[in-house]
Amino acid sequence: MLRRPAAFLASGTFVAAFATMWLLAGGGPWNAISAALAAGGLGAVLWLMPLHPAAAVGATFMLAALSRVPIELSLGTMRLEQPALAALIALTIWHRRTLDLPALRPLLPLVAAGLVYLGALTASSALVADDPAASLRLVGWSALSMAGGLAAALLLAGRAMRAMAWFSGAAGIVAAVGLLSGVAYLLFAVGRPWVDGAGTDMPRVSAFVFEPNLYASLLAATIPLALERWRARPSLAALAIALVLPLAIGLGVTRGAYVGLLVGLLVYFGLMLRRSNGAARLRVAALLVVLVGGAGLLLPKLLLATPQSGLLSGSGVSLPPVNPVVQLETFEYRMERVRVGIDEWSASPWIGRGAFSYGQRHVESSGAPEVIAVWPVAALHDGGLIGLSGLLALLGLLGARLWRATADRPRGPTAAAFAGAGVVLLVAYLATTALHFAVTWLIFGGALASTLRAPRNDEDTSAGQTRNGFAWRLTAPLTERSRRRRFETFMRLMGPREQDRVVDVGVNDTTWRASNFLEARYPWQRQITAVAPVPVPAFGAAFPEVKVVVADGRALPFADAAFDIGFSNAVIEHVGSREQQRQFVIELTRTCRRLFMCTPNAGFPIDPHTLLPFAHWLPRRWWHALLRATGNERWASEQMLNPLTARDLLDLFPPEIKVRIERQRLLGLTTVLIAVAERPAGERADR
Repeated sequence: MLRRPAAFLASGTFVAAFATMWLLAGGGPWNAISAALAAGGLGAVLWLMPLHPAAAVGATFMLAALSRVPIELSLGTMRLEQPALAALIALTIWHRRTLDLPALRPLLPLVAAGLVYLGALTASSALVADDPAASLRLVGWSALSMAGGLAAALLLAGRAMRAMAWFSGAAGIVAAVGLLSGVAYLLFAVGRPWVDGAGTDMPRVSAFVFEPNLYASLLAATIPLALERWRARPSLAALAIALVLPLAIGLGVTRGAYVGLLVGLLVYFGLMLRRSNGAARLRVAALLVVLVGGAGLLLPKLLLATPQSGLLSGSGVSLPPVNPVVQLETFEYRMERVRVGIDEWSASPWIGRGAFSYGQRHVESSGAPEVIAVWPVAALHDGGLIGLSGLLALLGLLGARLWRATADRPRGPTAAAFAGAGVVLLVAYLATTALHFAVTWLIFGGALASTLRAPRNDEDTSAGQTRNGFAWRLTAPLTERSRRRRFETFMRLMGPREQDRVVDVGVNDTTWRASNFLEARYPWQRQITAVAPVPVPAFGAAFPEVKVVVADGRALPFADAAFDIGFSNAVIEHVGSREQQRQFVIELTRTCRRLFMCTPNAGFPIDPHTLLPFAHWLPRRWWHALLRATGNERWASEQMLNPLTARDLLDLFPPEIKVRIERQRLLGLTTVLIAVAERPAGERADR
């Protein structure tokens, strides 16, 4: 039995969230699937955030992209990202110290501007709106989205480059679904839920996203991020996403997204060239966008042409009589909405008419609330001059920070890409109103993060060390118990005496999780010689009686049988290839009469270095790609991490060495392999 209930916290939270949402969802398999997605997203954020903040933000972004898949609760409709945003915000506050987040003080002007905007919306919603309850509910949704963006900025500080992979990857999934939706419409005349207006002469794809305008805007905003990711770290996956996004955007049949993309790319390329961050790949990227984006413009004619739909099913789609007045949304019609909105705003110029209150007075022919599809006018109508001023101040401060960050060579390209993404959204949203959606503020959060310096260099952590976040605290009791048992096993099997000479190969300069537990617990420290590949001053200060030798474990500077007992814990999996690991074992068995060597079991379902389940069972190439995608680049090479099974470990020992494998188990599964080896009696050297 586990002594600490905290060991069950992550799994218990996930199960409780799933059960609660399942019960609240009520009938219908689709609603139950939505509940499962929401609970799964919440569980993913809870599990990922302490170890992989960029991955947790990416999981939240993916749920935000699924805005067409809400869950109908007995209390009302909830979007899938709402619980994930709440968890992201709460855990950011909880892990304020353990994650070593950047100081909030430099961001206070942006926070203050955001509060001015939200304050004006709150005042007008409570005092002026026709339906105060509905308006205040939407103010709360906007506040949650904006707070999620701030949490993302803090979590992604120093990791904004990693976030680009998550943002563009999530958009790549949406784009792929959009393309499949178009193909399905062409072949089988399939409309809902992914193709809007299937029975009209201009169907449009929305995929997972709330409506086609937002689908196209999402893809357009992430194109600069995908291009920068490919430019900075070329790979087949990055190139595939950079190609599929501009190809699929055309299926949204949205002019505003294309105009936004054009302006955003001009900003991205301009900042890169102006700040001397340009590269030859920028020209290739521009050519790719032109060619693939041009092909995307043709896709609606090929995939969404109503008369030729249903090629395989043969059903086709019958069109209703065309009414040009209804079919064509003219520029004049949009401007009429703007005029009416300004007229209404003049009745309450300072604080506006309430959040999203235009739709409370005006509805479309379908009965859906109308919106003012120009975000500055919508902000003016809803929050008045005070609210619009706060919003413009926030965006202006963010833009100024991005401009300064592009002058910094390491951060410049990332800041330029996020600046381009933000501009895409602001221009595209002149044709729709979506500032309150979480996707928008998560991208703005990534942009803000690209202007922040990492509080601590991620690469400075010692081998095997992870930030002391929630998962660290969750598994620390298990690790401490495991290492205590390992030491007890060492003392029982090796039976060391006070005069025995002991060598510990592979100590490190940290006491993280009591890594050097032999030195911490061994009663005769003066008999230990510790070997490290680099100087370890902190180790030397912690254990002054231990002799420290800096050497490579594959070429130990000791005579044959120089030590009575050799010890090595969780080192061999970091030595390199199987041949290098074999050389490591040969050196230990050469210099030690007896050997006690531990390594995590590759057959255990969770890798202890990353806490990712089953990932290390994938083909090596896929595993390394997944490690890079989840922010675990340091482990994505054979030289840094090459786990072993019991058979692999036994095969490393010379045939003349007598060796057996002891197993340390958790819930019946082997977590740690312990090789206990001994030189033949005839080869023992005299002291």
